[in-house]
Amino acid sequence: MIVLTTLWRWSGSPAVALSLSVSAVLCASALCPLIVFHTLYVFSQVDHQHCPTLIRDLWKKVDLAKEEIHGSIRQKRNLACKK
Repeated sequence: MIVLTTLWRWSGSPAVALSLSVSAVLCASALCPLIVFHTLYVFSQVDHQHCPTLIRDLWKKVDLAKEEIHGSIRQKRNLACKK
């Protein structure tokens, strides 16, 4: 009720305040179950897969990216020193 009166004062119109309140309730009632079901789905999928394997592959990709970045920095330094 406090939210409705605050919206009423802010908007200056009870119709706007009521429509904003109703839309907020509808969005919250739709989004909360979606978030819960999505979270449950993700955790159930992680249990079925090989999580350590996935994490190892991600770390390999990170290491490769680091090597490429450091290699390009070294090349730029070498080119700058030769000039």
